[in-house]
Amino acid sequence: MCLTNTVESGTIGGSYRYYYNHNNIRDAKFFFCDTKNAETGKNIALQYCLNNDCFGYLLVDTQDSSKCREGFDDLIRDVGLENIENISNYKDLIKKTPSTRVAKGSVSDQDIFFIVGPTDRESLNYHYNSSDYLSKLSQQDLEDMFDSDEEIVYIPITRYSSEDSYPAISSVSGFFTADFAKDIRDIIFGKDAKIYAIKNHYVNKLKNKGLNLVDFNSYLKTKLDLNKDTLAYSVKLQDLQKVCVNSSDICNDNKTTISFFNNIVKIFGKDYKKYIKNSNLVRCVDDLFLLKFFSSRNVFSSDYKDIVQQILVEKNSDIDLKTVKRNPHNIIVMINYLYGKVNEVDEYLNIIRKDSKELSLDILSADSINKTIEIELDNNPVIRYIVASADTFVDLGVKIENNPMINNGSYHHYRTNHQPKMSENSVLLLRTQLGSLIS
Repeated sequence: MCLTNTVESGTIGGSYRYYYNHNNIRDAKFFFCDTKNAETGKNIALQYCLNNDCFGYLLVDTQDSSKCREGFDDLIRDVGLENIENISNYKDLIKKTPSTRVAKGSVSDQDIFFIVGPTDRESLNYHYNSSDYLSKLSQQDLEDMFDSDEEIVYIPITRYSSEDSYPAISSVSGFFTADFAKDIRDIIFGKDAKIYAIKNHYVNKLKNKGLNLVDFNSYLKTKLDLNKDTLAYSVKLQDLQKVCVNSSDICNDNKTTISFFNNIVKIFGKDYKKYIKNSNLVRCVDDLFLLKFFSSRNVFSSDYKDIVQQILVEKNSDIDLKTVKRNPHNIIVMINYLYGKVNEVDEYLNIIRKDSKELSLDILSADSINKTIEIELDNNPVIRYIVASADTFVDLGVKIENNPMINNGSYHHYRTNHQPKMSENSVLLLRTQLGSLIS
């Protein structure tokens, strides 16, 4: 095979002699290279010539295979259009046809399998390592793959298990069926993704045939880098949520802190800043709202979301509240699901984290919140008495109840069951008087 811009006269009519003085006795064949991948066309042409003991000429447009008939007007006129065939007519010559015979003790004699692909393909129906998650390629699947110049994403396998450093086949298969991963799958892999498992010994053979193979890890790193602007906010937000979970756990373990928060919210509702003039306690309530919200363990009603939104505005935060509770780009969960090991997870997430600043959120540490509340309660005996005596509960997932005597249930910690509910004026008076006692 060689590159040429002329037709050697000796190749026509069989007078050309080549290696070992073998005399070619057939006329040369002419082909249009209409395959998407020029290397595929060359392999087909070479195999045709070997099979038919003849010379061949392949008319190639290296930029656009659809234009392979352009620029060869003189040649087409001399040879005759009817004597030039599309090379794709002979693509079966280089296909690896699956054998129906399976060697004793083996799972399959194929070398390529679907991990992710058409759902109607035949499974291997054999239990060996991860073979349960693989399915066979049809003849048409093989032809499409060999004829494609698009990236073929694969995981190298040995004995039907992923090679070291690659995700387990079961993890990849599960990831492509998990509901939580739909949005991130579409961003990284597209809606009609195909992921192949290729036996390790066959990878280089396919590359030599001109297929555009890209291993799964390299593909994922490239896609993360290309989409890092889209995904960066998600990663930074989830990093922040992780910090908030840790701080929230510490605060939740302090009974005084939680009782203080519940009582303040129960009595003063969303207007706690209006009645409480102690800036230290107000700051603690603000930060406890944020910790509870960003720890992702609570469902917030629209009333309480409004409170969180106002706190963020007052803190000049750059966080978009709409993305927090229903975050579509759950990239950290995805990487953990696929790889699981901390060092491997960080290797991929750092691609997104680089060149991006952390989200700004000014929150006191959990220890500072606990300590501040303890000090302030010592200085305010009335609120300390209420916190110690009324172990109330606030459901952040329901609408704020304006009457502090209603406790979202059958227990009323501020009155006996036989006492009348407070009027609106009484509620306002309670808040005003109690707020004035908190210095």
